[in-house]
Amino acid sequence: MSDTARPAFRRRMLMLMASHALVLLVGFAAGIYALPILIAPDGPSAQLVAQAAAGSTFSGEFRRDLKDSDALHWGEGTVTVSPRQITRSGLSRCSRTQRAQSSAP
Repeated sequence: MSDTARPAFRRRMLMLMASHALVLLVGFAAGIYALPILIAPDGPSAQLVAQAAAGSTFSGEFRRDLKDSDALHWGEGTVTVSPRQITRSGLSRCSRTQRAQSSAP
C-alpha cells in the first residue's frame, strides 16, 4: 500500500468502526426500551379491578382539565385505596387506551 493511500484507508476504517459502534449503541438502547414492553404480563381484567375497588376505603379521580395538567403530565380515571390493595382504572398519557390495574402490597 502506498503512503498516499494509507490515510484514506485509516479514515475509512475509523468511519466504519464509528458507524458500527453507533448502530450497536442505538440497537442496545432500543432493546432496553422495548424489552419491558414486550415481556410485560397482561393486566387484570376490568371485572377483577372493579371487584377489588368495590371494598375500597378511599377513592380519587384524575381529570385532564386540572390547573397544572399539560401534554406530558395528565391522567384520566379513578384510584381506589383499601387496606389491602390499590386499584387504578382509566386513561393515562402513556397508554392512550383504557387500562385497569390492581396492586397489592
